[in-house]
Amino acid sequence: AGRALFNGKAACATCHELRGEGKRVGPELGNLVHRDYASVLADIADPNATINPEGVGYIVTLKSGETTVGTRLGESAFLLQIAQPGGTVARLKKSDIAKTEPMPVSLMPPGLEKSLTSTELRDLMCYLLTALPSHSQP
Repeated sequence: AGRALFNGKAACATCHELRGEGKRVGPELGNLVHRDYASVLADIADPNATINPEGVGYIVTLKSGETTVGTRLGESAFLLQIAQPGGTVARLKKSDIAKTEPMPVSLMPPGLEKSLTSTELRDLMCYLLTALPSHSQP
């Protein structure tokens, strides 16, 4: 049930990757199994409290006046790649960029836990915080 919520109603997979599923816009969530319930819930409730360096959002303003918002995915001497919410990657020519500014807030909206019932929140948190069982080979 937690996996279905991660990929569906909770929409975590639109910006986060876990166990090979989802989009790599915000931080990969595989390390959550090493964290406690309260701290993960606090990050969901108020993602602006502590922004992971891997998830810093940027506003890129082009010389045309258009803006692109997302996280830095990569860059070369001529191109900046921005991962946008939902997973679309904008490939922007550096020669077209007027300015790039870090966002003062997280791309993740606060209060996502409020969209879930208590049972759904429990199921999602169990999915996020529980490691898959390892199968030993003979």
